[in-house]
Amino acid sequence: MSGLVAEELVTLVQKLLPGFIAAWTFYGLTAYTKPNTFERTVQALIFTIFVQVVVVGIRFVSFRIGDYWTLGIWSEDVQLVWSVIIAIALGVAFAAIANNNSIHNLIICRNWWLQLVDQNDHWTWTKQSAYPSEWFRAFNEGPAWLVLHLKDGRRFFGKALEWPNEPEKGHFLIAEADWLTTRDDKQEAVSVGNVWATLIPVTEVLFVDFVSSRVKENLL
Repeated sequence: MSGLVAEELVTLVQKLLPGFIAAWTFYGLTAYTKPNTFERTVQALIFTIFVQVVVVGIRFVSFRIGDYWTLGIWSEDVQLVWSVIIAIALGVAFAAIANNNSIHNLIICRNWWLQLVDQNDHWTWTKQSAYPSEWFRAFNEGPAWLVLHLKDGRRFFGKALEWPNEPEKGHFLIAEADWLTTRDDKQEAVSVGNVWATLIPVTEVLFVDFVSSRVKENLL
């Protein structure tokens, strides 16, 4: 009995393999937190359905082409190869859509001809975004120049090369940085010196200001 269960489990995993590959690709290219085992299985099932639909379409087109020009025989191995290719492509496509907030922007920016009483207003389909958090959206859409307000009261200004995906862990990688200090009741910028970049843990940051350009005079 256990052998039969194990065999059925292997068969199930093989069927869901394209979905797991697509999900693995998606989470590898986005900042989303990996879900638990049950949710991963559900997502793999959904991705597998998408993959199967595309593979069926490729199979249909291949058979039609095969009526005039034969390249080979459609087999389980060929179907497996196509499944893996489509799974990776879907994972990349969904990651690009999520990272750029593409679908949500399209829905939010269109009124779809549904006007409300006020002619200047329109039906709101959603106010959500595809980003995993407000923190991620701010860094994804905001300017690269930041002012990090540290917990000890100091301010650190520079260009963010990298930043943490979550506000609780990770580091800021800041280049072209200056300390914004106060001396004799006058604020001034002090360069950190001849360094390529500075790594600051997010746990030392109280809050973050986004600035539109590198103009220190406006900050002093």
